[in-house]
Amino acid sequence: HIIDIHVGEPVRINVRMDGYAHRGLQSTGDLSVVPAGVTARWEMGAAADALLVRLAPSLVEEVAEGMGLGRSRITLVPALVVRDPHIVHLSHVLKAERESGYASGRVFIESIASAVAARLLCRQANTSLQSTMPNRELPLWRLRTVREYIDAHLDQDLALTELARVAGFSVSHFK
Repeated sequence: HIIDIHVGEPVRINVRMDGYAHRGLQSTGDLSVVPAGVTARWEMGAAADALLVRLAPSLVEEVAEGMGLGRSRITLVPALVVRDPHIVHLSHVLKAERESGYASGRVFIESIASAVAARLLCRQANTSLQSTMPNRELPLWRLRTVREYIDAHLDQDLALTELARVAGFSVSHFK
C-alpha cells in the first residue's frame, strides 16, 4: 500500500486510480491512498514534491487483526486527495527517522508504521469498526459501584489501580 502526501506548493493534478478520477488542485497535506495491486496515474501541471510511505500488506493485516477486524474482512479502498493530519504527522516522523539514519531503531519504525496502518484502517477500511469492536463498557452495576466508591472517597487522591480493583478489572481493562 502506498500513501502519497503532497508536501510542496499547490499544483493542478489529474489523477486516475482504479475507476476513480480527480481533477483539481492538490495542496500541502493532501494525501492519496493507493492500495496494493491498484494502478494509479498522476498528471501534474508542474513539478510536485511528495512524501511517499509504503506499508507492507502483511503489516496492515497484522494491525487489522490486532484491532479485531480480521484479515479476511479488510479491503482498503483507494482515496484521492483527502486530509488526515494524523497520517501526515506520523509520516513526517518516519521521514525524520530515515534522515537521522534510523537512530531510534527498528522497534520505533515498526511502531510508527503500525500507527499509520491503524489510522489508515480507521479511515479506509470497508467495514465499520463500531460493529466489530467488542463492547468495552462497564456493566451498569460495576459502574454504579465505582461511582459510589468515588463519591465516598472524594477527599482522597484516588489511583486508577484502586478504581480498577473496585470494578473487579485489571488496570488495562479498566482504562
